[in-house]
Formats: sequence, C-alpha cells, structure tokens
Amino acid sequence: ANHFNLSSVFRIAGSIDMTALRAALDELLILHPALCLRLDTDALEQSIAVSGHYVLRELQAGQSRQQCWQGLQKAIDLNKGVLLAVGVAGEGDETWLAIVVHHIAADEVSGRLFGENLERLYKHYLADPKGASSNAKRQPMREALGLINWAAQLKGAVTQGAMDQDLGYWQGVVAQGRHVLDQQQNLFAEDAVNRSTTVKTLARENTQELLQLGSSLLRMTPPELVLAAFLRAWQSTLDSADCLLSLEGHGREQYEGLGDCSSTMGWFTSLYPCVFTGIEAQGFDLYREVKDSLRRLPSKGFTYLPLRYFKDQEVGESLALKPRLSFNYLGESVEDDNAWLRTANEPAGDDHGDDFSEPFKLDVLARITQGQLELTLRGQSPNETLTLSALADAWQLELRGLSTRLQALTQNKPGNESLLSLSDCFVPFTSLAQLDDTLAQLGLPAASVEEILPLTGMQSGMWMHCSTQPTAYQDQVALRLQQPLDEQRFAAAVRALVDETQALRTGFTQTSHGELLQIIFRERTGNYQYLDARMWGEGFEEDLTRLRVTLRENPRDLLRDSLFNLTLVQISASC
Repeated sequence: ANHFNLSSVFRIAGSIDMTALRAALDELLILHPALCLRLDTDALEQSIAVSGHYVLRELQAGQSRQQCWQGLQKAIDLNKGVLLAVGVAGEGDETWLAIVVHHIAADEVSGRLFGENLERLYKHYLADPKGASSNAKRQPMREALGLINWAAQLKGAVTQGAMDQDLGYWQGVVAQGRHVLDQQQNLFAEDAVNRSTTVKTLARENTQELLQLGSSLLRMTPPELVLAAFLRAWQSTLDSADCLLSLEGHGREQYEGLGDCSSTMGWFTSLYPCVFTGIEAQGFDLYREVKDSLRRLPSKGFTYLPLRYFKDQEVGESLALKPRLSFNYLGESVEDDNAWLRTANEPAGDDHGDDFSEPFKLDVLARITQGQLELTLRGQSPNETLTLSALADAWQLELRGLSTRLQALTQNKPGNESLLSLSDCFVPFTSLAQLDDTLAQLGLPAASVEEILPLTGMQSGMWMHCSTQPTAYQDQVALRLQQPLDEQRFAAAVRALVDETQALRTGFTQTSHGELLQIIFRERTGNYQYLDARMWGEGFEEDLTRLRVTLRENPRDLLRDSLFNLTLVQISASC
C-alpha cells in the first residue's frame, strides 16, 4: 500500500442516520471537486472528473474499530478515484466517525472546511430527507473553476516573471543548504532504519503561560517559539550549530494575480527551505534571530515551489534541494464541548502506506490540542547515539526553561536581557549587535524597550525646537469634575490607559550618530499623582494656578521622563 492520507476520528453523541450521512457525502463530492481529482502518474497531470467515489463502511460484528479504520486507509485508491473513506461505529449512546481523505485532495485547512460542510449537510438531510440543500448546486462550479484557474494563474505568474524578485533569495538559501548537507553527511547516514514516533506534551497551564509570555515579551508567535526551541534542542543534543529544514505553510496566501482560495478544499500547502546557522547563540538571541529569519521570508515562503517547478530548467536545477528535516506547526484546535463532531483521542489507522516513501528523514511537528502543546518527532533519529525520545525531551525541556526565564523577567526590574528584534523596529538596523549597542549607548535597559521607530518630518522639527526650548509644546488642560469618584479606581484606569496606548509610553532621543529615534517603552511610571487640597484653605484657587504653572513649565527629559502626566487634586469631600 502506498497511500498518503489525512485522517481523523470523531465522537458523536447518539446514533448516526446512515441515509442522511450518505446523502451528505454524495453532495460533498459535488460541493468539493477536489474529492473528484484524477492523477495521471505518467504525465504528472491532474484533472477533475465529472463524478467521484467514496467508501462508507459500518463496523462489522467481531471487528475492532482499529481494524475498521485500517480498512478505510487501504480503501483509498488514487488510480480508481477513491479519495474519501468514512467509517461508522456505534457503541452505546455514542457513535465513532472516522474520516480518511487522500492528501492530494486536502490539507489541514481543508479538514475544517470539510467538517463544517459535513455537519451542515447531514443536519439538513436529517431534517428534510428529500430536500435539496440551498445554493449547493451553484457552489461546485465556482470551486472547480477556482481550482483550475488558480493553478493556471500560478503557472502564468511564474512564467511571466512576477516572482523573479524572490529568485535570488531562494538561490542563496539553497546554496547555504547544500553546504550544510555537505557538512552533516554523518547525520541520517543509515538508509535501512525503522521509523518511530515520539510525542511529548506541556500541561495546559504551562502552555498558556509560555504562549502569553512569548507573545508579550518576545513578541513571537507560537510556531516561531516552538521552532526556535527545537533548534536549541538540536544544537544541544547534536553539538551542531547549523540546521536545514523544510518549513510548511498553508499556501493560501493572497498573492497578486491569484484568486482567493481561502475557502476552497484542496492541497495548497507551501514548502520552502530554511537554513539556520550559528544557532549556538546564548540567552534569548536565538529566539530573536529565528523570529527575524522567518519574518524576512519573501512572500512567507510561498514563491519557492512555483519558481522551482514552473520556471525554466536552469532555475529549477539551481533551486533543487532535499532537506532531511521538516517542520510543521499544525495550529490550535479549539473544540466546543457541545460540538457535533468532537475529536476522539485515538488513531485512525496508518495514514502512510507501507510502500510509501517518506520525503523527509525526520518530521518535526507541533500543535495545540485541548490547550496543551503537543510536540511530535516522527521518523529516523539523526544518529545511532541519539534517540528520538532524548531529542524530544531536550525540546520539551527548552520550552519549559524558556517559560521560567521569561517569568523571571516579569518579577524583576527590566535588565539587560535583549528581547527586541530587528523585525520589531522600523529603523533599519543592520544586525542585532547594532541594535543592542544603540540601546547600550542610550543607557536603556534592553528589556525595557518594546519598539523603536523613526520620527516623522513634523516630529523631527518639534524635537529640534524642544532641544532649545525644553517646555515648548507642553500642552495642558485643566478640568473640574462635578461628581465624586473613587480615587483608587481612577488611578488604576490611568495605569490601564498607559499600558494599552503606545503613544503614552514613548520617548524621543538622538543617537551619537545623529539619528532621531522614537523609543516605545514596555511600561512608563510617573504618569499620575494625587494631591489632597482640602486643607489648603480659602486661597486654594491661587495655589491651583501656581500648580498648573509649575507643571507646565517643568522641563522634561524627552527620553526618560513621562511625556503624559495626570494630576488629580481633591478640593472637597464631594469632588
């Protein structure tokens, strides 16, 4: 068997009406033409047939669910046009539903679309067995044309040179990748090695803490965090500073000249190589470098495969590369306890056939399921002295250690831990070293800075004016409140306002090279003060006037002092 499938098992409360299910599956083949694909393996061309086929089976007496699910996997036959197989097993007051789709017709995004439409159509036919679903006959033509046109548009975009601006970047990456492969010929050297799978998890509370701290302090997304942690684990267990991976994206990018395929079922996945060199960086530097590398990718990696296979032969050869590792972040599955389809915690059989040749030696996978971060290594160990379990343990340990280090930062005053990356700055720093040196020269704790921006023309002029007249542009507004308020809640509201408004946490400065910078701090203090004027006596109005003058004429350091201040003066018990 050489099948290559995507599969899932779900639980459904109650029983399944097989007539309604079959009617829903019949219409799904019409609704999603990708399920009617045919592949000419000699010409490597695909087409959409007028009709498609699927397999629907119920659990037989004496048969286990796993035996039934494995039969579904083997029922998928690309040559015969069977790209969908569904199994039903009723047990007590629950029904188990296994869905298997050939990977050529679906990706991870497609699974969500398929599930939503299956539920909608099944419930429709359950309520009205003889009725036709609304608008169902119009959508298939649009989706079929979308598949065909999108593929033609993609090839046309490449041949017309629309992606040529990214060619030099990818050729540089491939050259680096080939060098890494040459230097690491001792890894994955054995061909006849059994593949295995190792899974590690982080508890729900640890996962949420890690993602929240990673987002707020490092400003990194979950896939950026887990990839950087894997690279650190790779370096620590193999003593290798370089790593070549094939990264996977959903491929449904909004690219000029291409139709919108965001809600179309099919396999749109993008694959592209990434080379990480010198990943022995200490502290948070590795995470900063990985984040910047991923955010520098042209078109989010989308253009690599089209250029490799749709450009001319010479370009194709210049982009040929075979990474031995792949990385794929499969996203987060958020499931409603009352959902019709609830994910079952059991495998759906072997979705990769025995004769299927795996494209990568090792697949590095991560996903969030039921709030827990799940780390999976599937394939071959890099060498005979390192087990996949040991590599996965190092990956898990690095993520736990990262969470601990970030948590420590929230409990102490900002120090010299550099958290800012080049991608966080609109100022064109040439390297992380230059960015760090700039903050050091300004005497700013590296961890205290959230973002660095250039000044607009108007801001530059105002800054020059303030350099000679420090109190210029210090606007002041005085308001008298007519009703009493809770001072503590008011103070908390001011702090919350400053926390959520970058402009109120901003300072301005000039570097030793004459560059004007706008520094956004992670937090600003000294924005608020409370004065009790109830004992000032009858002349309190004059005292208020003097206070306003003092506050307005008090010169400020445009970098280190808060440029927004609010003073609350209580003049009576009622206001």
